[in-house]
Amino acid sequence: MRYLFAAAASAVVLPAVEKIGVGWFSTISALFLIAAAGCVSATIHFGKGWREALDAKKDARLAANSQPQEEK
Repeated sequence: MRYLFAAAASAVVLPAVEKIGVGWFSTISALFLIAAAGCVSATIHFGKGWREALDAKKDARLAANSQPQEEK
């Protein structure tokens, strides 16, 4: 996946710079990096809680599926 995104970014850079200019392209790139840093920060701060919530949900689903079905 990483190489696909790198290839796509390489293909986009020159046409984008030619269309909107270096300044705007750098601004867009900086905003993208700030958003990515925010996502990493959120994962660092809230990741443990997210993992525990997903594990609890998974355990509840497994417990519900392992109980015998009632006959009608």
